[in-house]
Amino acid sequence: MNKILLLNELSNLLEQPVENLNDNYLLESNPLWDSLTLVSTIALIDRHYAIVVKGSDIQNCKTAGDIFMLLNQRLGCSTHENNVK
Repeated sequence: MNKILLLNELSNLLEQPVENLNDNYLLESNPLWDSLTLVSTIALIDRHYAIVVKGSDIQNCKTAGDIFMLLNQRLGCSTHENNVK
């Protein structure tokens, strides 16, 4: 998984510098993390990784790292293989 691509996309959606987004970044701490951003996140995952995730899957993600772990699980990757910062 290309973590940098996902970080850049999340950075745009959340209007945060990519440097602020790390595995511990609390999504709900950002006022832009709402239902529209959730749907946009699902769409970008589908577009870039060809993975279908449910809204509840993303809604259960509390941190940016949770999204990365979800994608790694779906892609069958270990978390250390693609832990690019």
